[in-house]
Amino acid sequence: MKAAIFALAIIAASICLIQAQDYRSTVVLGRVRPLIREYEGHYNRHRHTNRRLGERINSELSQLRTLERDLNRASRNLDYRAYNAYERRFQRHQERLRELLKYVTAGHHRHHHRSPQLLLGRISPLLATYEGHLGRYRHHHHHRHRYHSLQHELHRVRQLERELFEMERSGAAYLEPDYFFDVERRLMRHEARLAEILE
Repeated sequence: MKAAIFALAIIAASICLIQAQDYRSTVVLGRVRPLIREYEGHYNRHRHTNRRLGERINSELSQLRTLERDLNRASRNLDYRAYNAYERRFQRHQERLRELLKYVTAGHHRHHHRSPQLLLGRISPLLATYEGHLGRYRHHHHHRHRYHSLQHELHRVRQLERELFEMERSGAAYLEPDYFFDVERRLMRHEARLAEILE
């Protein structure tokens, strides 16, 4: 009797293990479709009022539809690696939508023009941070790659700073929303790149 109970317990545990390893493409697909509808809604909302934002949303929407087609073609059951690859693609599109809409929802429509000073005020501390890390790694020969990466990014941030100063000197007291959005994205990339270099 005990042997039979033990055998049943092993069988039940094996079934649970198999089910736990059963990664289904439909799980990701069920999350992709609502995200596609969300992208479509934002695209229709912004394509006439903010052309560049509309183009970016449409580009992401095309990639998301490709992901949907790939999932439809995939076998129902996936191994762990394939499931994770699809999951990461979905998460990237989800995060990208949040990034694209971040400054719209933060009041982009309430303030149709922004001052270059708003961005210059964020660039100065970032430059100081890059310069501080450059000084730290300047004489560390085993960190030469990190040093050169920091140097390259610092050069690009300074270019961005000069561009904004030139805009200010030329009399462009305020930036058009599309340009402000582009500069915000560039600044965010430099901030993210600093974290990547220092990992």
